[in-house]
Amino acid sequence: ITLDRKGNIYVADFENSRVVLLDPNGKFVREIKAGNKVADMVVDSTGRLFVSSMDGNFVKVYNADGKYQGQLKAQGSDVFRSVSGMGMTPDGILLLTANDHVAMVRVP
Repeated sequence: ITLDRKGNIYVADFENSRVVLLDPNGKFVREIKAGNKVADMVVDSTGRLFVSSMDGNFVKVYNADGKYQGQLKAQGSDVFRSVSGMGMTPDGILLLTANDHVAMVRVP
């Protein structure tokens, strides 16, 4: 579970490979299909949602309206593979944990 600045609640639905968005009162707003089982997610200060999947080996990015924007990729690195946990610093640094390492990535 993670929250955005407006108090909206994002719930990872692991078995159904999606994120469920609820308003601050717990009312269903929408679902965001991830394509693979969701390991973790985080929302940045602009409302972008970052979703990781160890099954899919990705970190996908969705805008504040839930529209898919693409996947994060790193040249010559597997930093976005097997991400099991994420956090976001106030200045936009994505914190990632994977099987045997931790990474810090500035996202545009």
